[in-house]
Amino acid sequence: MKVNKIVFEKIREEIKNQKEGIEFGGWLLIEGNEVYNIIFSNKEQSGGHVKLDPKDVLRLNPDERKHVKGWWHRHPIQGPSQIDRNQTYDLTMLWGECRMLILQPNNKIVDWHVIKAEDIIDGNEYAYVKEKKEWGLHE
Repeated sequence: MKVNKIVFEKIREEIKNQKEGIEFGGWLLIEGNEVYNIIFSNKEQSGGHVKLDPKDVLRLNPDERKHVKGWWHRHPIQGPSQIDRNQTYDLTMLWGECRMLILQPNNKIVDWHVIKAEDIIDGNEYAYVKEKKEWGLHE
């Protein structure tokens, strides 16, 4: 999985528009193996929480909307919180897969690709992390 350079440029630009220490985030548009765009969506923001607005996804044209398969946000702590994990697992169960990017205070980005699978013994569906990466925002 890769992230288009334009996505990082948009994140760096949006950082300038946001207050320091306040979380902000958005929806990721993914095609094939690449995050190719980001839609910023901040319904509620604080120093420890951001709520994305699903209506921002509905405002996209249907061709773009089908590519929303991930989310991202700036985070006040290192690594994903339990809320982040739960949100990503829930979206994975809805979409079949989900990509989560988190900009941490050290300017490193956590990148998770989570997919839905089925237990071969009992047939129950579950989400699991297929791939984890971390890199600098300026790489």
